[in-house]
Amino acid sequence: SYPAGAGSGLYGTYHFLNTDLTLGKEYYNRVDTTVDFNWMQGTPGAPVPANNFGIRWQGVLEAPATGGY
Repeated sequence: SYPAGAGSGLYGTYHFLNTDLTLGKEYYNRVDTTVDFNWMQGTPGAPVPANNFGIRWQGVLEAPATGGY
């Protein structure tokens, strides 16, 4: 277990209908406090469909300690 960072998560832009993030019209945004998902055949949540979507996360990561990663 790692200590909590000072941030609140990464900003995710969820793109519908493709996995390569090229269709910018159909998307929604949310902050994900962790990026550790296993949706299998499920959905990240409405209105994102269960299949054929892509996500772009943006933010700054804080390492739990100084060192190589």
